[in-house]
Amino acid sequence: MEDPSLHQPPDQEPLYRCLLCRCAFRAASADSWQVCEICGQLGTFEKIREDVELTLNWLELQLLAEWSSRYVSTARLGEDAQVALHSILDRIRARRPAGAPALLLAERYQEEGPPTLELDLGEEA
Repeated sequence: MEDPSLHQPPDQEPLYRCLLCRCAFRAASADSWQVCEICGQLGTFEKIREDVELTLNWLELQLLAEWSSRYVSTARLGEDAQVALHSILDRIRARRPAGAPALLLAERYQEEGPPTLELDLGEEA
């Protein structure tokens, strides 16, 4: 399935993709295109030819998503890093297998409610 945010002339294959809004473009280099024409952000651009296909278990993706989300929220990396991560996580969410739990714990709590903890302290004296 083609990415709906893919913006390209029909006769040219895109070379780069904006990490923030996922639009694809063709330029002499990513350095020559410093501001995304679609989202207007200064950003980091990835080379599309470096895309790879991976086989991962949903649990592995959940762990990577949770750890990266926590890191970005505590590392003071700036808003662009958070936007880029959310863009990547949105692509992963779109491929969520049927019946699989939500990607992040916070999302799971919204769907299922927070986990409950029952303590058995024994009989009262």
